[in-house]
Amino acid sequence: MERAGVENGAGQGLVGQARRARVVIVTYSWPPAGGAGVQRWLKMAKCLAAGGAVEPIIFTPSNPDPPLRDESLLADVPEGLRVVTYSGV
Repeated sequence: MERAGVENGAGQGLVGQARRARVVIVTYSWPPAGGAGVQRWLKMAKCLAAGGAVEPIIFTPSNPDPPLRDESLLADVPEGLRVVTYSGV
């Protein structure tokens, strides 16, 4: 019996090497926006990245209009974190 995505060796990495799971976080609130909502997602992304087993990917608008701004939160964004932006609807 074959499972989808696994036949013919697809999805197999190097022996003994675990594949990192990816988690997409879709949020309107991301630094330099400020406020509690931003800090929740920022902390979640930091914890996931620090654990090493999960690669967080942030999906956020390129032109948000947040009520608060906190430029200092940009320093807390983990280095190498993938942030994908899109044009607002």
